[in-house]
Amino acid sequence: MRSRPDVKLLVRPPVVVPGQPFEAEAVLVSRSPTPVDSVTVSLRATVRASSGDRVPMVFELLALEAVHRPGRLRKGENRLKTMFEIPPTVPPSYDGVWASITYRVHVDVDIPWWPDRSAVFAARCIGPRGPDATARPKVFLSHVGGPQPNQPFFEVSLDATTVPASGVIRGLVAVSNMGGFDVRGLSVALVTVERVQGFAHERSAPLFPLWGSEPPDAMPIAFTLQAPPAPTFQTSQFGVEYFLVFTLQASWSASHTCRIPLTVAPEHSRGIEESRQLHPIGSPRITQMLSTSIRGTPFSLAPGAHSVQGRFGSVVAHASLATRDGELVRVVDFDYPPLGVELRIFGRSLTDALSDDIFEPATGRGRYSASGREPGQVERVADHIVAQLETFEHGDVQDHRAVAWERGGPG
Repeated sequence: MRSRPDVKLLVRPPVVVPGQPFEAEAVLVSRSPTPVDSVTVSLRATVRASSGDRVPMVFELLALEAVHRPGRLRKGENRLKTMFEIPPTVPPSYDGVWASITYRVHVDVDIPWWPDRSAVFAARCIGPRGPDATARPKVFLSHVGGPQPNQPFFEVSLDATTVPASGVIRGLVAVSNMGGFDVRGLSVALVTVERVQGFAHERSAPLFPLWGSEPPDAMPIAFTLQAPPAPTFQTSQFGVEYFLVFTLQASWSASHTCRIPLTVAPEHSRGIEESRQLHPIGSPRITQMLSTSIRGTPFSLAPGAHSVQGRFGSVVAHASLATRDGELVRVVDFDYPPLGVELRIFGRSLTDALSDDIFEPATGRGRYSASGREPGQVERVADHIVAQLETFEHGDVQDHRAVAWERGGPG
């Protein structure tokens, strides 16, 4: 008497890999000898995509099929192997809100004059492997030109901009220029963007809090996230891409965000996990930048991360970074001795004014140079002294009160 066989499926490798053979072995367990007209084993990839209120679009992206000739199933196990050559460009399995790609293996047993047997098994495709990826750490800035007026300034450092699917995302974030905002916290989220027929749809993973109040200015905050299981991909109908979105929540104004692109590679890509490192950001970056700029000069790092100082005779120079009208500039201030006045006489001596012929004024051949912290005071003192030295003409007074020079940009 004929019987409908039970169907099991064995696959090698355990996942579908684009560009590599995929073996599907159907195991048919029959309770009695049973003739069959055919056994068909097929691998199909089905796409389902929708956009807005449109009717979902469903079509087969891949359909590979093998038909085994008529025969007879003996009682017990009967094994049929099928080898599929997978195209190198097929997209990965994906289960999204607006789009999905599903891979399934179908086994259909055609039994003459008897109910047929059909079975469907889910398969997973991990996506095509591109060129071997290299870990490339990178720093992202919310504004390339530095802090802007009335806008928080984000700095983000990632140990790699390409991470393997289901891998680890490591990074640092620092926020500065937060004055004037009632900041309630800092968070990060992994955002998936599904692009279907020209429409972009976003869905966000739960927010991951990084700081529960206003974070310290320019202090790097470390974070670790898990990458999504599906890699970044693009087909003719739709694609998937990922972003890290950092949000600075404020009480009485709109939240401020910084959006960083992230590439997720198939999990079998090589080279991604090698030599991953983080570049410094925030205060450590400024300290490193200052340390590099003063190399080979009389300057040294001053107490505090954002300034250096050097001594030139009795004058101490302080160099620091500051924000002027939203622009990051380098500023140098000179600190003079506290005496206040320095008077130097050139070309004449004191005895010149005490010559025998005191009724004949000497021609003004001498000059003086005066400097100090308060130009007005220096000028009055210098004029009083020079008034007693009739052979000296009026000199110049130099202003050394504050900023000696400014230069825009840290680079």
